[in-house]
Amino acid sequence: MPIGFGPPRMGTPEHRAVGAWLARCCLLVLCLLLVVPVPASAKESRLSRPEARDLATALLRQDQPMVAHTLALGLLEADARDYPALMILSRAESKLGRPDKSEIAARRAWRVADTPDEKFAAAYTLSQALSGQERYGAAQWWLRRARQASDRPVLERAAKAQFARVRAANPMTTRLTFSVKPSSNINGGPTSNTFTIGGVTFIDPSAVPLSGVEYSSSLTLRRDITPTAAQDAPKLHLGVSVDDRRYSLSSEARRSVPTAKASDYTFTELEVFGGVVLPDTSGRAQSTIDLTLGYNWYGHDPLAQYARLDLGRDWALNGGRLIGLGLSYEDQKRNDTSARSSETLRFSGYWQTPVADKGKLTLGLSMAETSSESSAIAHDALVASVNYAPDAEILGTQGRFSLAVVGRDYERARYGSSPRSDHKVVAGAEFTFSNLEYMSFSPTLGLNYARTRSNVSLFDSREFGLSVGFRSTF
Repeated sequence: MPIGFGPPRMGTPEHRAVGAWLARCCLLVLCLLLVVPVPASAKESRLSRPEARDLATALLRQDQPMVAHTLALGLLEADARDYPALMILSRAESKLGRPDKSEIAARRAWRVADTPDEKFAAAYTLSQALSGQERYGAAQWWLRRARQASDRPVLERAAKAQFARVRAANPMTTRLTFSVKPSSNINGGPTSNTFTIGGVTFIDPSAVPLSGVEYSSSLTLRRDITPTAAQDAPKLHLGVSVDDRRYSLSSEARRSVPTAKASDYTFTELEVFGGVVLPDTSGRAQSTIDLTLGYNWYGHDPLAQYARLDLGRDWALNGGRLIGLGLSYEDQKRNDTSARSSETLRFSGYWQTPVADKGKLTLGLSMAETSSESSAIAHDALVASVNYAPDAEILGTQGRFSLAVVGRDYERARYGSSPRSDHKVVAGAEFTFSNLEYMSFSPTLGLNYARTRSNVSLFDSREFGLSVGFRSTF
């Protein structure tokens, strides 16, 4: 007789015997459940609301978002304005890969938050939910609201760090600036309206400095296009920018030159640009190639259109020092007078270094040659600049200081026997009032002075200016 192992075959006497035995066992267990009393404590177990919140938080830390999600929903059934439950729900939704639902819960938490820290946590969590949906611009906005909600240093550092991460992930960069600048000379008028050309002296009553106010605004949109995440891969970008400057004349200027109109000095410029950044394998240097197409208007009339190619190379040195070189070529076509069209070749360089842990010092130098059929345009230029940004506050403000010396020598004589030669000094200071911050924007106050000395009195000028604007502290 063969011997085998395994369950009895269906329909055999052995199979029927095993089935009857299992049925008797199940019946016995059921009878015991019906007869044996169950302690009251085992029949029902309840958690207090704080205990339920603590348990849900612990489950989130243990990477069990689904159970935490269920507990949070139970808490919200009892109280729809339960802030901790809304925060737990938002984080659970995020861990479950549902950032859109996480956003909804975080927005509800923001609306019911009472304390500054609660407002911060809700806004911070909401920004994370928006980042999860690749809505980086909105995420940055909510990080600014988080920073505004609480002024605790530790929370400020957390918001700034997260803002930097979101900004790095955001392919779109938006820059918006606005400033108001009272000036003693908005038209660049000469210090004297008496000038001599070819031995003949002229007096132009309208050639005088006009005081007024400049209203400047600009908007830049840039989109980064990175084909690969490799650190040394080329990084492409495209963008557009608009710069607009408008003026109003003081009552004194209107009295001195009744025919002058503020609209005559309006300047608007539109640029479309694109380029590529080429990092090297060391990560300490990069090359840049940029192409810009521009069009501008002066006094609401078309002035010029231009194309510019910029090449650059930057190196990061030891000790936090930076050095860079640049070469650019610009071809400009004038719409008012074709003879004033020009070509400009410019070479520039800079060197930046920390100054004994007291700030950053930047030295710059550029040389340019502009060729044109017009003797009023063709010239050589040399610019030397110094910029210093101290780390220490100055009377509760963060300061920046600049000084530039500009020399222009024109190729051909136009206003007399000698070619025109200008020497200009520009000094500026800007102070950021960090203590008056709102939504991570702080007001700025700028002071500037410009003095041009020329061997042609028509171009000898002086200007004092004051500007008020805003700067992002992130």
